Amino acid sequence: MNRNILWIETGRTLAMAVIVAWHSLNVMAMSQGRFASWAEIPAVVLTFAVPMFFVISGYLAQKSSATTDSTWLAFTLSKVSTILIPFLTWNIIYMIFFNLLWGWPIWTMKTLWYLLTGYIHLWFVFVLMQFLLLHKLLIRCLKNRGPEIVMAVAMIFSICFYGLSSHLLMTHGNDHHFFEWHFGKICIAWAMFYFWGVYLAAAPDRLELLCKHISLLGLLTVISFLLFRQAISSEVQLYGDIVRHYFLLPGLPFQFIAPTFVLVVCVYWEKKGLPGMEGLAKQGKDTFGIYLAHIVPLYLLLKAWKAIELPLGPIASIAPAMITWFFCIGLVRLSRLRRWRIAGKLMFGGR
Repeated sequence: MNRNILWIETGRTLAMAVIVAWHSLNVMAMSQGRFASWAEIPAVVLTFAVPMFFVISGYLAQKSSATTDSTWLAFTLSKVSTILIPFLTWNIIYMIFFNLLWGWPIWTMKTLWYLLTGYIHLWFVFVLMQFLLLHKLLIRCLKNRGPEIVMAVAMIFSICFYGLSSHLLMTHGNDHHFFEWHFGKICIAWAMFYFWGVYLAAAPDRLELLCKHISLLGLLTVISFLLFRQAISSEVQLYGDIVRHYFLLPGLPFQFIAPTFVLVVCVYWEKKGLPGMEGLAKQGKDTFGIYLAHIVPLYLLLKAWKAIELPLGPIASIAPAMITWFFCIGLVRLSRLRRWRIAGKLMFGGR
């Protein structure tokens, strides 16, 4: 995948920073035994980051397929070395880590489920592999008017999935995140975002058109945020927690519009040659490694933070998030050195 598109790399960095910030904030919010009210607004705002990663992934996969026509063997070997091996490596690391940290058992069917589908945040990589395989299968369909048709079907699937999730929440109540943490690992839940990226990549003028309506996108982002915020507030009042962080039907417009708006801002930023972009873009190539690794240092920091009774809150969560960010960048870049190339291949796919 092309790592030289400035606005893409900037978008990657911004999305990854948001994810690290959210994980830091979320652990602090939950450490009080009940979801803290001060975390509600960030919980809504930060849900755009994962959909944005899927949009970027779809965009780059479509661009790559338009310029290269790899065989199934070459495709499989490439994804095994760059995605599957790091995915399995980090699942084993997290299996051991959570056993030592919280006493999670190792020899159980639940552990096997996590190893195959991803511990904690690694479900994203599992879903991404499903999309890349599906993209390869649909490669001939994604030509001419194919992206429009596939995008329409993907929207139907995602809307139905979000609708089903919301219906189950209303009829069955608090399932303690079971639906989201299990069925959210199926690619159809996120299909709307991935194939939106494919649709945008199929014709360059689509992003240009969106840039002309950047103010309208910003307004729609704010309106959809307010609707989602109200839904999340009602959820917290009913259940004392955010049971559906993503798959809540009132949240779908925000999760679709907000990442689109942020990426359009990045395109506009590059087009106008505004300062500050290159520094962010340079960190884009590190984001896959940061995503894989950041939970370990972050959770250790937050465990120490709580042990020494430092203050909790949205401002306080910034410090461990920043320390984690720079630690992970250092780890990823260290893995690229020749002496660490085997470890780098296992942990980060040699990226």
